Amino acid sequence: MQSASEQKFWKTLPPSTHPLINRLMGIPLMPFVVNSGGIHFIVPCPLPRNELRLEAMKQWISDSIIYQINLRGLAMREPRNAIEAATERRLAESPLAYVANHLTTIKKLGANVLYFMPPYPIGNAFRKGIGSPYSIRNFRAIEPEYGTLEEMKSLVRKAHKLGFKVIFDITPNHTSRDNVWIRSNPEFYVKCKNGEIFL
Repeated sequence: MQSASEQKFWKTLPPSTHPLINRLMGIPLMPFVVNSGGIHFIVPCPLPRNELRLEAMKQWISDSIIYQINLRGLAMREPRNAIEAATERRLAESPLAYVANHLTTIKKLGANVLYFMPPYPIGNAFRKGIGSPYSIRNFRAIEPEYGTLEEMKSLVRKAHKLGFKVIFDITPNHTSRDNVWIRSNPEFYVKCKNGEIFL
């Protein structure tokens, strides 16, 4: 059963948000972080089978020491643009591999939760400068400059073995103009009177 505040929160979301969240990764997610105007919410997926996960999360979240990881800060192009980065020598290891190799150091700092800023591919359409890490092209992939999906899975497995919880920053209400959903799930988007997606 959702609390009154959780029920109130879900009522404030557009109707399209529920199917979007439930279908985001093809499986129900719980918990995950939604960014709304710079405020991060850990939001439960509104499905009964996730009630136990919500209760378990409530037990650890208040005592957590969260270490935020901005993979972009470890990538080649930061703060340069992608054109300049393309001419640079490749890194010896990807940002994901670098983090995986330094998890024990993060553990020594006392952290028990890893909070990844968006690791997803950044949109290319209408990009300004180096682009916003919250302008996501595909929530089911990893920005190539950070590493591969397999490297991310390996990092998460290693983090779990060391006792870390892992949270990904995900903003389903903020996608790039070339996001895969624009073609596959146009119902996720607000539309203009003429039926075109409002961007």
